[in-house]
Amino acid sequence: MDDQRSSPSGTVVAFFDVDETIVRGNSAQRYAIEAYRHGELSRWAALRLVWWVVLYRLGFIKMRSWMERASTLLAGVDEGAFADRSRALYDHSLAHRLDPQVVDRIAEHREKGHHLVLLTATLRQVAIPLLEHLGFHDILSNELNYRDGIIIGGFVEPLCYGEGKVVHAKQFMKGRGCRLEDAYFYSDSIADLPMLEAVGHPVVVNADPELRKIAESRGWPGLERAL
Repeated sequence: MDDQRSSPSGTVVAFFDVDETIVRGNSAQRYAIEAYRHGELSRWAALRLVWWVVLYRLGFIKMRSWMERASTLLAGVDEGAFADRSRALYDHSLAHRLDPQVVDRIAEHREKGHHLVLLTATLRQVAIPLLEHLGFHDILSNELNYRDGIIIGGFVEPLCYGEGKVVHAKQFMKGRGCRLEDAYFYSDSIADLPMLEAVGHPVVVNADPELRKIAESRGWPGLERAL
């Protein structure tokens, strides 16, 4: 990583994806397991959530479809209870699945004075412990709809996924004196190609085959997970 500290227009921003980038594995699947263990999801509901993630990863359903299905399982849950379970998820599962190379890279950006932002399709409540423990400054993520502190299903638009991540990032940068041309973005997934193309410093992490091929053809730097 170069020694870029800031641009003429302001602070350099380093965006990081979460699942399979900072965290090894899928946070939604881990949440389903933890919630089932604590009696907050039935066995059938947990299996459905895990299965929908599998179908998405295999390309049989779209991100929006599986997330809308998943949100129905959380409808009626108290916001505070969901936050508590998300913190427990981090302590019991995600904290042990952090990629050391990525954690080191986060620290390097922090030392350079860069503004650290989680940019993820992961739900905000699940991402908050990562912000707190890894020293991030902001989160751009998917958020559930609530009414009177109760989850009612569905998501705040636009979804923070694919082109939607670019929309969220542009809104975040606007008025902050920051430019995407100066920003970094770390991701593993071809779904994040629009955001990787939008920043001046794309970095792939344990890239999926399709993204790996594109990254190699364009000379993008990458981090490979040790076996």
